[in-house]
Amino acid sequence: MSWTKIGKTLTPHAADEEYVITLIVEPFGWKSGDKLVIASTDYDMYQAEEVEVVDCNPCVPLHYCTCMVRGELKYTHYGEIYKGVDMRAEVGLLSRNIKVYGNMKDENDIYGGHIKAFEGFETFRIQGAELTKMGHKGVKGRYPIHWHMAKEIDPNKTYAMDNSIHHVFQRCITVHGTHGVRVVNNVAYNTFGHCYFLEDGGEKYNTFHHNLGLVTQVGPTIPSDRLPATFWITSPLTIVTDNSAAGSDGIGIWYIFAGQVTGPSANESFFQDGESFRTQILTFETNTVHSNVDTGYMFGHELLPDQDFNGGTEKCDPRQNPLDPDSDQATNLVKSLTAFKNRKQNSWSDCRATTYDNYMSSDSNLGLTLAHNSDITNSIFIGESNNLGEPNMVRLRNKTVTMWHRSTPQEHGGGFIGIQLYDGNPYVHGNSFCDFYDDEWKIAGAIGFRKPHAGELPTLFKQNFFDFEDGVEGNYVKGMERHEFGGSGSTERMGQIFDWDGTITSQAMSMIVRDQPFYTSSWCEARPHWGNMSICPHRYVNAAGYGSGFQHKDLTITRNDIPAYPEISNIYPDPWHPKLSTDHSYLYSFSTGTLPSTFSVRLEGLDSGNSLLIGFCTPLGALPEQVTFHGRPVPQQLPSFEDLLSDRSGTGYFWDHDVGAVFRRFQVDLPRTSEDKEACVPYGNQCPEFFFDTEEGLTGDTECRSRAYPKYQVDPL
Repeated sequence: MSWTKIGKTLTPHAADEEYVITLIVEPFGWKSGDKLVIASTDYDMYQAEEVEVVDCNPCVPLHYCTCMVRGELKYTHYGEIYKGVDMRAEVGLLSRNIKVYGNMKDENDIYGGHIKAFEGFETFRIQGAELTKMGHKGVKGRYPIHWHMAKEIDPNKTYAMDNSIHHVFQRCITVHGTHGVRVVNNVAYNTFGHCYFLEDGGEKYNTFHHNLGLVTQVGPTIPSDRLPATFWITSPLTIVTDNSAAGSDGIGIWYIFAGQVTGPSANESFFQDGESFRTQILTFETNTVHSNVDTGYMFGHELLPDQDFNGGTEKCDPRQNPLDPDSDQATNLVKSLTAFKNRKQNSWSDCRATTYDNYMSSDSNLGLTLAHNSDITNSIFIGESNNLGEPNMVRLRNKTVTMWHRSTPQEHGGGFIGIQLYDGNPYVHGNSFCDFYDDEWKIAGAIGFRKPHAGELPTLFKQNFFDFEDGVEGNYVKGMERHEFGGSGSTERMGQIFDWDGTITSQAMSMIVRDQPFYTSSWCEARPHWGNMSICPHRYVNAAGYGSGFQHKDLTITRNDIPAYPEISNIYPDPWHPKLSTDHSYLYSFSTGTLPSTFSVRLEGLDSGNSLLIGFCTPLGALPEQVTFHGRPVPQQLPSFEDLLSDRSGTGYFWDHDVGAVFRRFQVDLPRTSEDKEACVPYGNQCPEFFFDTEEGLTGDTECRSRAYPKYQVDPL
């Protein structure tokens, strides 16, 4: 047996002690004198430790198996499944009967042996070998085990299986320009640069099954080796199952695709330009990532021609026909991934249309962040478990430096968040949240936000559960205000949540918004412990168009019942995505001279019979022939404001020339269901829009608030 997991937690032991380790399966083939490595279960991958087998006993039915070992253990190695999250330490067998090693001149020699298979071989099988002092550090093509441009091969004639690769100078197993390799049941320990490595991004139908990698260190060979991945997966057509990435200076498992295949494979037509980003991934299931410095599981960025990576991508978008970007959407499935004790974050996804099902996350600053629309289903998110790790020094929220009772990902505290809402708008269904509580070092919430617009429709939460009492034992939600502890400077990390069935708020169809006058009313319930968020019965619509995002235009939106508390677009550097309640009315105004020749507004999330009344300042004194109104649906002018208020067509507008404002009443009767995945039902491209074009050179006062109020002011709810 190449590797397994411990069945009970291991505590420290002295070097001269013999002690029992409990294993979850029988260690066939392990014998006295064999060397083992026990993985870290903490944030620090260097807590991996080596021991020696004294003897192993036959397994007792219905009980775990045991081995007597010797060797110093400095650290605790966790051996439990906590609330459904398996954080038991991996144990890898380093010793093999067949030994392959480099003939080194001295301890400073970094040019070891290498094994390389080229195109045309009949068979190439490496099984049951121990490889050490292998690879040429910093030299391309010199790796412990390496398939090089072998192209199409018979999977039955070539594989790397049951091997131990440890204390080597570069990588562990490389598949380069080759399709059909099986990499199964190997242990890779103490390596440099990406370990299990797909090189050019054109490799297809390779399988990585039940492999263990740990202590993957920064390497010098290609630019991306500065952030090494234990599993560097550059092709969507790869099967990745039952692997453990148990500690890296960078990332555990990294799915990263190329717009164009790189290196010697570039001219082989393995993928057309952009095809890999549009190709649905093959099976990804039952993998584990932990103890990584950066990210446990990264699905994102782009592989560049020099084998570096960029800082994010908009390209990953699986399609039924990868050669046709306009074909129907396909879905990637990331199934039964376990992530814990990764310092920066457990998982990050840049890819659209990806479902995270049965995902298990624990003990990290961030459990999961989605940059694009995806689903999160049947998953478990834990803030801090009873996997305490090793105590370390911290700086508390009150600035005191002290020894903390458990390990932390960094000295300075911040936010512990399960699902971090971002640009993606996920469907979040059937998930459980546990142990998200504030303390002297951190603040925490099961659900949080990266940006002010995070969580806008079609984001939807349904049938989610918490095993703690909100406000007493922890926080269901945590927003982070500007310049407050846990936040990000002037960025406001306070978005919105649509609680479809009330399993977060106890109020079905309610929305969670920031507790600020522009967003709330007397109908809302404040939740100060959520970072000053509030539960409201109102439906909120995203007002896109002119001034939204990073445009930072000179634009003000005033709610007609509270003119003293407007939203102003260009005060903060955040992207501006104003949310408008369908139970209120609003007025857009512009400093004189700043109204664009074409103004537009697009309302995302207006449906189910809800309506919204919005006024827009127009140049005072403008004549009808100088301003043109159009949009979807086609606007129809009404003779009076009273007629507009009673109109239910969703097309009406009224122009008050005395005030210098046009009022438009929007209404959409199409119902939204919990299964809708578009901001605007039913197809996403039918959002109501309103445009008005002003004659070039037209001047006039477009700051109409002083004329609009009190005429159009209404009483607060």
